Formats: sequence, structure tokens, C-alpha cells
Amino acid sequence: HAMADRGHDVHVLTRGDGHSTVDYEQGVWIHRIVVAGMPRTEAADKLAATAQRALSGDSDAQPSPL
Repeated sequence: HAMADRGHDVHVLTRGDGHSTVDYEQGVWIHRIVVAGMPRTEAADKLAATAQRALSGDSDAQPSPL
């Protein structure tokens, strides 16, 4: 959220569960989108987990190898 702290309007798009939502968390808009018929993949799940760690303030959040 460093970009938001600098005054930027930040939006993150990620996969949602159940139904689509939009939340404002720590200065960042989080769009959780459900797409019918789109299978989950291990690579997408790793990327989403990395993004969640980064948003939670985990300074050690590094992208997982896909």
C-alpha cells in the first residue's frame, strides 16, 4: 500500500469466492471477482496469497515462483 500512501488511487483485482465484492482496505480498493466456469489454478492461488501477504504488511512478501 506504499503507492496509496503516496496519494495514488490503487485498485487490486483478484479472484473472489462465492460472490464478487469491492472493499477498501488500508487505502487500497480490492475487487474480488467471481468468474463462473473459471477453474482455480495453483499458480493463481500462489499469486493471490502473495498479494494478501503484501497487503497485510508482510515486508518479506516475495512473489512465489509460478
